[in-house]
Amino acid sequence: ATSIAKPWRGEIYLHDDAYPHPVLGHELVHALAAPHARGPFRIAGDLGGWFPIPGLVEGIAVAGSPRDDNLSADEWSAAMRRIEVLPRLESLFSLSFFEGASATSYTAAGSFVAWVRREHGAEVVSRWYGGASLPALTGRDWASLEQAWWAYLDTQTLSPAALAGAEARFDRPGVFGRRCPHVVDATFATAAADLASGDVDAAVEGYRRVLDLDPGSHSAKVGLANCYDRREDHRSQTEILTDLAGDPAMTEAVRMYAEELLGDLALREGRIDEARERYQKVLAVETNESRLRTLDIKLRYADDPLARHALVTLLSGDDGQCPYHEGALDEIGLWRAAAPNDGLPDYLFARQHLGRRHFALAARRLDGMAPVDVPRARAEAHRMRLVAACALGDVPAAEQALATYRAHPLVTASRADYYAALLARCRR
Repeated sequence: ATSIAKPWRGEIYLHDDAYPHPVLGHELVHALAAPHARGPFRIAGDLGGWFPIPGLVEGIAVAGSPRDDNLSADEWSAAMRRIEVLPRLESLFSLSFFEGASATSYTAAGSFVAWVRREHGAEVVSRWYGGASLPALTGRDWASLEQAWWAYLDTQTLSPAALAGAEARFDRPGVFGRRCPHVVDATFATAAADLASGDVDAAVEGYRRVLDLDPGSHSAKVGLANCYDRREDHRSQTEILTDLAGDPAMTEAVRMYAEELLGDLALREGRIDEARERYQKVLAVETNESRLRTLDIKLRYADDPLARHALVTLLSGDDGQCPYHEGALDEIGLWRAAAPNDGLPDYLFARQHLGRRHFALAARRLDGMAPVDVPRARAEAHRMRLVAACALGDVPAAEQALATYRAHPLVTASRADYYAALLARCRR
């Protein structure tokens, strides 16, 4: 299901109750921008609003509601410029918007709209959204605006890992640049659902159909590897993942994802040195906060049999099964009893509570847990405590959690700003 806005009716439609909701702010901006627009749909458009400008419609939503992400839209756009995939403005603010990957187009449009607001003010953005010409409003032609935006992007400081992450995030072609994209996506979704329901044979057939249509689909290859894992055919699983990890046609991020899955298999089978080597290789180029944290945890506890078994069951699955949360909780409980001075088991329990919206239970676990010596997990515990406090309306606890979270050296400015905005909403 897709979350959407209907600006002409002042309505938004959401399809889950996550907290904080990942797209609520984005959809709200669409609705809130409606009074500034013309035409029957109340969105940015030419010819009196009848001919939409998708880059401006989505750009204002991205600019107005930044994501919970390690990098900002500006930083991601700067990374796109460095790796030479940043879209030109002439394509962003025309129907060519759809020719690029959605992640690329949305992010770049959001960065540019935010830059226009900083440079020329909210009134200019409002009038542009309402149909006025941006060059006329700013006194600068599109080429001049683009050069100035690029100059701003060039001031962003980026790590090698951020550039590697950009190559992974922005390598997917747009809808108009893929062969049978809707058929491929629907077939892939069906195969994934079959695997999740335990129908491995149907999943294998589905992933193979995807590869017939799109031979380069790394997602389908990983899906097949997961099917072989469920069948306990680790030889076939290893062959697919090894091919992916060594395929120069794949992005570095895809190769590293395959490396991590090979590391997980090695960890499960007790080949600790191999698992460590693979995890360290991935860690050197990864930018996704969740994956970095998971890698840190797996590396920290690789030599602890009790912790390792609990983590394998929770994160990677065990004995040919998919990740098994209920079984893992028993293992985590045994781990906690054996290591009462280690806060990681309670941290994992708190994550389960938070995911199920049991905010009070999560808060109690986090408040009572022993120290956690994995730095990224420690930072995440403060973030989780902030979320739980905001959900419970406990402003003092939320303020304390945010202060601690922001002070952590591994928390990026983009993520700290996102949660500062959450606290601001919590105070209202």
